[in-house]
Amino acid sequence: MAALTQVDVDPPIDEWAFQDITAVTRPHRGHRLGLHVKVAMLEWLAEAEPQVRRIVTYNAVDNKHMIAVNDELGHRVTDQFQRFELDVAAARTLVAAR
Repeated sequence: MAALTQVDVDPPIDEWAFQDITAVTRPHRGHRLGLHVKVAMLEWLAEAEPQVRRIVTYNAVDNKHMIAVNDELGHRVTDQFQRFELDVAAARTLVAAR
């Protein structure tokens, strides 16, 4: 596998889809596979879920390549989020101490 994309549709929110991940393995980057898998997903989604009118996606600010793909597809920035990191070992110790 060189690239993948995943999108979720939630029936109670019928006009919206949620883009979970688009990834391209390192040896295959630089060939626009991220764009191609997203376009293929959009074509499939139009047929399989014609009620979907909007897709929400997220990107790390430093992921310039995927941001460029999303810009090319017509996505627009609607919000900015903080990123949180968790030291799992420290969290386990904290939870165990409770």
